[in-house]
Amino acid sequence: MKRGTSQNSKRFFLTTFVITAQLFFGISAPAQAAYSGSAPCVQTIDTVVGVSVYQEGNSCFVAFKSTITYLWTPPTGVSKVDLLIVAGGGGGGVRHAGGGGAGGLINLTNRTINTSNLTIAVGAGGAGGAATSSAGNEGSNGANSQVSGGGITTQTAIGGGGGAYNLTSGSGGSSGGAACCGQGLGSATAGQGNSGSVGATNGSSYWVGGGGGGAGTQGGSSSSSAAGSGGAGLAIAWMSLSAHSNLGVGENLYSQIYFAGGGGGGTDRNSLSAGSAGVGGGGAGSNSTTAGSNGLANTGGGGGGSGLTGGGGPKGGDGGSGVVVIRYSIPSLTSSATASIAENISTSTNAATVTVSESSTLTIRSVYDYTFFNIVISDNVTARIRFINSPDYEAFADSGGNNVYDISVRATNASGNYQDFTISITLTDVVESATLGAPTLSATAYKGRVVTITVTTATPGKVRFYSAGKRIPNCLSQSTSGSYPNYSATCAWKPAVSGNQALRATLTPINVAIGAVTSASTTTFIYKRSNFR
Repeated sequence: MKRGTSQNSKRFFLTTFVITAQLFFGISAPAQAAYSGSAPCVQTIDTVVGVSVYQEGNSCFVAFKSTITYLWTPPTGVSKVDLLIVAGGGGGGVRHAGGGGAGGLINLTNRTINTSNLTIAVGAGGAGGAATSSAGNEGSNGANSQVSGGGITTQTAIGGGGGAYNLTSGSGGSSGGAACCGQGLGSATAGQGNSGSVGATNGSSYWVGGGGGGAGTQGGSSSSSAAGSGGAGLAIAWMSLSAHSNLGVGENLYSQIYFAGGGGGGTDRNSLSAGSAGVGGGGAGSNSTTAGSNGLANTGGGGGGSGLTGGGGPKGGDGGSGVVVIRYSIPSLTSSATASIAENISTSTNAATVTVSESSTLTIRSVYDYTFFNIVISDNVTARIRFINSPDYEAFADSGGNNVYDISVRATNASGNYQDFTISITLTDVVESATLGAPTLSATAYKGRVVTITVTTATPGKVRFYSAGKRIPNCLSQSTSGSYPNYSATCAWKPAVSGNQALRATLTPINVAIGAVTSASTTTFIYKRSNFR
């Protein structure tokens, strides 16, 4: 039965939680208020410039693509992530020169993080050598990409080495391709990339540069007919084709997404084949008068080496910028967050059914109205919520005092990442028949003396008392008092005659949906007074 009393909401304010967590649990303050993505993949980052967020099934992908430094706050409940860090690719050299080496690549899966912020720096691609009218130029190394904080060991992907014209090729994540004429190769970073290849010449009919190394393979060998190709990059198993398309990172080959391909070497004439681009964003080399191709942005691909123009050469290809991608899985709610159930249901009846999107451990958190419920696990994605005791609408016990019971269900997946869902269960009233107990007397009744008549009921309302079928004048509309299920009403009765009298009462409930009810009769004997005035 409606009480007509509005109650304050029992939801916690996010601001209060954040401040409390910072003060008492040492949680980092969130990155400044910039948000990207939509639930359940909302991200808190200090800037959304160059950030792409994508949800695929249970996974959230976050790509950091601008060559700046970001501050990322892990979402609540996320403690395991996959992490891809790719540095900027090296620039290609000028004049039948080597291709740029790919940026270093670090691929970490199921890595534990804590709640503190991660600092994420994305490296720029190295500049290709500048065009020249005489001689040639070296390509520049790419810049490092780095992730630190969050409880992880700082991870630094080394920028790719620049392609060479006249010097030793650049060292880096993968080293740049060497020049045509016996110059040395730089070194690659172990676990992040591979070496470029050497160039070749016979001193008269061909001059070709070597290919830059890739994260997957070394730069391809050069020959009398072709410059060295860029080394292949590395395919990332957890990067889907859909994520690649929506995030704008990596390069697709047969539905596998590659990063950090090397740049192809350049040649001195059109009759020779320029070095092909390494899959994973590498730029192709050029022959004769054309510039080297740039590495693809956000792949860490090396730039292509350029050809020859007279005594000089066209520009070398710029290295592709690096990228950092974070992926984590988190359960989402696939059932309704609200339920409605009639009062008096049994404890074996489901008050609500909760389903989530992936295999998870489901528990009720110790907040809100949790003490009233049990959770029964059906399978690894389904839980059934049941009352511990059969609920009564009239005896509302929820903390909001409005017969809406709130619980928080936590779903924790195999990675340990979790999400909390508030489920609101509204208890509805069932129109019940009122009952009214037979009248009782407080003492033996005497003519002319006041005695109290009492009736009991589980339903609040107004009571009218009768004696011998006639209304008792001062007891025509007595209000009940007490609380559910123990209400009572009384009448101060002064019998006017002696002998047997039949007493009864009628109850008119406050709830108009419940009909009036008449009690059973109580017959009592009224004695004559034994004293005289």
